[in-house]
Amino acid sequence: MVEISADISNELEMECRELLLQSKNSLRAYRKRQKRLVTIINKEYNLLDTALMEFPQFDGSHEQLVYGEYKRGFELLLVQFQNLLRCFVSPRSNTNNLAIPTNQDKETQENYRDDLLDQLKEDDRSVDQQERAEFLEVLKVLDSIHRLQEFDFPEAGLDGELYRGALVHLKRIIVGTGNKIEKILRIRGVEEIELLPGEFPPIETTRIISREDGNTSEEIVISRIIEKGYIWKSKILRKAVVSLTMSD
Repeated sequence: MVEISADISNELEMECRELLLQSKNSLRAYRKRQKRLVTIINKEYNLLDTALMEFPQFDGSHEQLVYGEYKRGFELLLVQFQNLLRCFVSPRSNTNNLAIPTNQDKETQENYRDDLLDQLKEDDRSVDQQERAEFLEVLKVLDSIHRLQEFDFPEAGLDGELYRGALVHLKRIIVGTGNKIEKILRIRGVEEIELLPGEFPPIETTRIISREDGNTSEEIVISRIIEKGYIWKSKILRKAVVSLTMSD
């Protein structure tokens, strides 16, 4: 066995310990971010769940016909929240399986350090992939919230005012929920792609699903932004979903 001086051995061992600490701190920071996001989502889920449980029972078929589908939209959002909460999984690091070699030759310790560096890179990629997947699931819920915010509940006389008021209360809750989710996403570095109707749809940031004018002209602009697009860590997290029309 090749001898290694005490100074070099201690230096390599110290470097390996610092790398392990870096790995633990990185995972700890991610778990903290994840826990904060889960706490916010769970709180908003409970608010919506309580409001739906307190929703008055429909007394007649007319009121249910007028308002029932609106209520169903909020119930489906609640199911989305339940599915979202199931997607959060605590990450694990394989660096925990690497025992720091002591009193070994220089090559053994350097090989360990290199293995550790490779594993740290893999852990970082894994955390990024998991966080990216979580953000995409959160955005699906946010899409539904945006659609529900556009609801305009019809008037139905005195008999329907009780149900309309309950729906307005539900809408007020999800408006607040949407604002909180958007805020935490901004804090995490998720940025909305800036697009406006009337602009040309950049292929890098938009996904086209329909054309509203039935024309075949290549002179096109965005007609509607159906789902917003987002950037995270300077990369496309999700393209915006748009429909097109012919430019003027």
